Amino acid sequence: MVIVAVLVGLLGSRTVRGAGERAKSPVSGDRTAWTSVVCSDYSVVAPSTAFPLVKHATNVNYCMTPPSANSGPQSVVIGEWPVAAAVVDDLAKLPRVRWYATADLSDRTTAFILQNSADRSLLEPLARFGFVIASR
Repeated sequence: MVIVAVLVGLLGSRTVRGAGERAKSPVSGDRTAWTSVVCSDYSVVAPSTAFPLVKHATNVNYCMTPPSANSGPQSVVIGEWPVAAAVVDDLAKLPRVRWYATADLSDRTTAFILQNSADRSLLEPLARFGFVIASR
């Protein structure tokens, strides 16, 4: 009992969400702000529906990150999914993805998917907006 009380005190009241549930924590900023911290200037490609591997996504864009200390520019897929579970489903079709960042909004989940890179630091600026960085 004491251990549970201490953990709750340290971690706060948190609930584990099931697939498709929305986050309770607020997400700040907007897509323009999020994109600006991940993508190099002038690298964002116009929205596309011609990327069949992310069949659940809408408003799909691509960009290149600026180089980091660990890697050169890397490709990022940006999109909006109806629920977080749909992001995970589409990620299963992208074999060269290790890191991605998601933010659950009231009506959708926005994700930035880092392709062909193990450099998590490229997505870390999104954390300050409330994005969760995960690996698969």
